[in-house]
Amino acid sequence: MAGNKNNKKGEGIYFSVFFVRSTNRWKLNWKYKALATIGADYGKKKKPKKPWTPIYGADQMDVVRKGEEIIRESLKLPAKARELSAEKRESILVKAAELLAENIDPIEAMHEGGKWIGQKTDAHKRKLADYWEGFKDSRTKDRRWSPRVLQQWELFFKQNWNHFLQKTLVDFTSRKEVAKLISEEVERWMNVPKTHRKAKNTLNKYLSKLSSFLGYIAHQNEHPIFTPHLVKDLFSEQGRLSVLELPSGLEEEQQNKKLTPEQAKHLILSLIQNYPDATIFYIMRMFAGQRTLNLMEYDWRFIDWKDRKISIPKPYTKNKKDDVEFGFDEIPNFENWILFAWNLAGKPRRGKMATNSQPTMTGRCAKIMNDHPEIYNFTNGITINGSKHTRNILRNTFISYSIENNGMGVTSRIVEDKDNLNSYISTTQAGAGNNAREYFDISPDSLDLWQTFNIPPF
Repeated sequence: MAGNKNNKKGEGIYFSVFFVRSTNRWKLNWKYKALATIGADYGKKKKPKKPWTPIYGADQMDVVRKGEEIIRESLKLPAKARELSAEKRESILVKAAELLAENIDPIEAMHEGGKWIGQKTDAHKRKLADYWEGFKDSRTKDRRWSPRVLQQWELFFKQNWNHFLQKTLVDFTSRKEVAKLISEEVERWMNVPKTHRKAKNTLNKYLSKLSSFLGYIAHQNEHPIFTPHLVKDLFSEQGRLSVLELPSGLEEEQQNKKLTPEQAKHLILSLIQNYPDATIFYIMRMFAGQRTLNLMEYDWRFIDWKDRKISIPKPYTKNKKDDVEFGFDEIPNFENWILFAWNLAGKPRRGKMATNSQPTMTGRCAKIMNDHPEIYNFTNGITINGSKHTRNILRNTFISYSIENNGMGVTSRIVEDKDNLNSYISTTQAGAGNNAREYFDISPDSLDLWQTFNIPPF
């Protein structure tokens, strides 16, 4: 290895040593091809960095000893480590020092990190979007999703293909990183230009969708970090508040306004006269409190004329736990209303009850109200906005009066809602008071609808 001290120019395996007369010193030059065999080559096209710079000394053996010491230290490294560049080795040392400063053993950290890398599979490298087909199949099986709900989810995925859903599970390197990525996605989605996503209810609906999809993915993989428990924890109420960084300053959801009996008479009469094809929709909303999205999938076969009841199969309900049933007699005048709507529709035996979209139905209500500000005065002269002021007013009206007339239990069963009815109890328009009896006295007969449409009431 060392240069030959008896020769003027020594020859070693990794270096050469010779005497420089102009400086009267001995010089050691490294042999870069030989150094490359131990991973000590810093590249042929650039000047090597220390310690591979030439070594000078007054004594030949002293220079040789210094060179040999450097080689011995290098050979202490394993072969793979010797293949690393000086920059890479330095970055590893810097990271180890940073971990030590945080009282973390870098050796243990590398061991755990190695286990994590070893557990990576091809499944972990799949994009989140690649799980869509499996998720969709799991939800459409046994009609857990109606076609309309499936359409909504399809739109949800279409809006996100180029963003969060392009991530892979490999990107989820820690709990903190998972929370950060989710928070960034929610912030991005809520602030998409021209979408008007400014309400807390909008945020909560999006979180629900994201939670459902990510929970499915977590159950499909054995991932050391991204587990079903983590997803549940992050999206829990406590997790949303303490872990996720969510948009702030959002608008509250609309109030549960209800119509006075006089307003209800005018509105239902105007709706039926102007839009008779949607009569069943308005009846089921206003006198049975059914949800719009569910109602869009209802079939005329759900009316059981023999047993005089409405029977909604489990796949068409909101919670999809059991069938939902309520008798004609449980709602005053409901049988008259359902019979009138059925006759007006031509007495269909099957087929969808409603075919219009929610914005269409809501827009019709808002138009009638804005055309008659002397009757609908609950926005203090402000132009009525369908989504802000009237979107749920028909359902809200029924729930408020039904709680007063039938009690919480019956109302909860009819509208399939057992957790959120307290907010309806005190809702009323100014000066309306509690007058459920007057509201439920509204009927096709009281509004002369049979005669208006020339339909025999039988």
